[in-house]
Amino acid sequence: MNGADNTYVTIRNIVTRNWTRGVQINGPSHVTLDNVRAENNINYGVRAGGTSKTVIVNSQVQASGFRTTSTGPSTPNPGIGVEYGGRARGRVAYTTISGSFGKGLNNESRFDLERGPGLILFDNNRG
Repeated sequence: MNGADNTYVTIRNIVTRNWTRGVQINGPSHVTLDNVRAENNINYGVRAGGTSKTVIVNSQVQASGFRTTSTGPSTPNPGIGVEYGGRARGRVAYTTISGSFGKGLNNESRFDLERGPGLILFDNNRG
């Protein structure tokens, strides 16, 4: 997703699994991820970058970094559940991030990341 600064997008009720990045948000996008499941994506379950403003709510990010293919397991780089980078900002609430190879929730952004109620981080850093 790479929308204009005046674009507001809600992504709801989707499942993304076995990709390099489950959901990638760039630029000045304003995005709400609601009831999104990101499973077994090798590098990131969700990555918000650029100057995006991203809210993640009512979602599950599971087993980032543990994708398997017909030729065997892939090597995660870095295998993070949810990451905010660049100058991205956002909030994560009522969401479970579990079983990631790397960090469950990583803030590489220059801004604070709001950890809302109902955020569950469990069994991450398994690599």
